[in-house]
Amino acid sequence: MQTLSAMRVAARLLNVQLRCFAVSAYSAYVKEAMKSAEVKKLPSKERIAAVGKLWKGLPATVRKQWEDYASKLNSKAAAPASVPKKAAQKKPAAAKKASSAKPKPKPKAKAKSAVEKKAPVKATQAPKPAKKISAYHVFVKAMNSQPEILALPIHQRVSAAAKKWKVLSAQEKKPYVDQAQATNPATQKKAPSAYQLFVTQTYARDEIKALPMEKRLKRIAELWKALPEKEKAPFVEETARLKSASPKKAPSAYQLFLKQAFARDEIKALPMEKRLKRIAELWKALPEKEKAPFVEETARLKSASPKKAPSAYQLFLKQAFARDEIKALPMEKRLKRIAELWKALPEKEKAPFAEEAARLKSASPKKAPSAYQLFVKQAFARDEIKALPMEKRLKRIAELWKALPEKEKAPFAEEAARLKSASPKKAPS
Repeated sequence: MQTLSAMRVAARLLNVQLRCFAVSAYSAYVKEAMKSAEVKKLPSKERIAAVGKLWKGLPATVRKQWEDYASKLNSKAAAPASVPKKAAQKKPAAAKKASSAKPKPKPKAKAKSAVEKKAPVKATQAPKPAKKISAYHVFVKAMNSQPEILALPIHQRVSAAAKKWKVLSAQEKKPYVDQAQATNPATQKKAPSAYQLFVTQTYARDEIKALPMEKRLKRIAELWKALPEKEKAPFVEETARLKSASPKKAPSAYQLFLKQAFARDEIKALPMEKRLKRIAELWKALPEKEKAPFVEETARLKSASPKKAPSAYQLFLKQAFARDEIKALPMEKRLKRIAELWKALPEKEKAPFAEEAARLKSASPKKAPSAYQLFVKQAFARDEIKALPMEKRLKRIAELWKALPEKEKAPFAEEAARLKSASPKKAPS
C-alpha cells in the first residue's frame, strides 16, 4: 500500500512538471504568427514551414525581443499561486447549483464501419530526402564514443557535449562543418517572398516597436494588405531578383508527371482535395516504360543544374577515407583522426588540394547578372544611398531604376547581354 501511494505522489509530481515546460521564443512567435491573415490563407500543411521561414528572416534584434517576451511568460508561469487552499476549495452558489443538477448523458459515438476504420491511402510519391545533418550532430555523435561522456548518466551526456561544443573555436569546428556539408545533399536556400522582405523591413519601424510583441505580426499583416500595388512592387522585384540569382533544384520524375497531370481534363473535373490522391494512383499504375521519359528528363535537368565546388579540406577528406589507416578505425573516430592529419599537414602538401579546389571553383559556370542587378551594385556605392537606413536602400534603388529613362538603362542591358554571352555554357548530354 505504501509503495502504491508513493507511486501516485510521484505521478502527480511528474504531471505538474510536464505542465510547467518553459515557453521558447520561437513557440511564442509561432503562436502569434498563426493568427496573421497571411499565414491563415495558406494550407494547414504549409503554415508551420512558412512561419519557420519568417522566423529565419527576422533580424537578431527582433529575435531578442521575442526571447525577452518568452522569459516574461516563463517567469509568470513559475510564480507560485497566492490563493489559499480553503478559498480555492469553496465553490460559488451558482456553481453548487450547477453541480447538483444531474448531468445530461453524453450521446454514444457511432461505431465506425469497416470502411471508415481503414487508414487513409497515402500518396506514395518520390522518396523523401534525408534530413540535413548539422556540424553539431556530427560532433555529438563523435563525442558519444568518448570515455568521459560514456561515464556520465544518459540524461547528462547531451548537455556535456553541448558545453564542449560551445568552447570550441571556429577552426576546431571546421572539420565537423565540412563533414556535415559532405554528408548532406547540396541544397540551396529558398529566396524570401515579397511579404517576408516587407516583414523584415517593417520590424525596424518605431510604430511596430511600440506595440506589444503579440500584436506586431497582426499589425504588419494589416499594413501589407493596405499597401498599394505600386508600393508592393519594389518588394516583388527584389524577390524576383533573389529568386533568379538562386539556382533551382531539378524537379523529380514524379513532380514532372504531377505538372503534366494537372492539365488533364479528368483531373480538372475532380474536387481540389481529391486531385493529388488521384494523380498518385495514376503514377502507381503507370508502367516503367511510361515513367522512363520523366526519369530521363529529371536526370537531364539535374546534370544541367550547377553544383557547388568542394573545398580543399573536402577533397582531402574524400581521399583520406580511402586509406587503410582510417578504415581500420571505428566509424566515430575517423573524422577526428582525419582532422588531426589535416592540421598536421604542411602547407606544401595542402597546396595541391587548394589548387584543385580553386580549379573546380573557376570551372563551375556562374550565372550572368541582370541589368537591374548591375544597376543595384552601382547604386549601392552612391553617397545618396549610403546615407539612407539599410531597410530603405533597396526601395530607393528600385524607385531610381523605375524613373530611369530607357536610354540610361541601355548600358546596363548591353553589359548584362555581354556577360551572358561570355559565360560558359554547359555542353548538352
